[in-house]
Amino acid sequence: MVLSGAFLALLGLLGLGLGVIIRHTAGAIAAYVGITFLLPLLLQRVSGTPSRYTPVGILANSVSAVVRQPQQVSAPVGFLLMVLYCAVLLGLGTALIVRRDA
Repeated sequence: MVLSGAFLALLGLLGLGLGVIIRHTAGAIAAYVGITFLLPLLLQRVSGTPSRYTPVGILANSVSAVVRQPQQVSAPVGFLLMVLYCAVLLGLGTALIVRRDA
């Protein structure tokens, strides 16, 4: 239950990172929706299961799942993967803001 709440906070930080990088409200919202909701749908057509590494896939199948799904990442790995996604986007956003607005 704790990981689910923290994961939702990380989803917010993911949106913040995209917003800082794009610096356009509509563009950031479109990118966020595309990454969280449309990318998993598009990746279902690819062989294998790359959609298990998308944010909503990690939340639904590993972090908040009561019963472990066989081909999904484990809850701690999924949480750390989401932390990595947020760290990369926030780090890139910080570097771009320092470079553009300094």
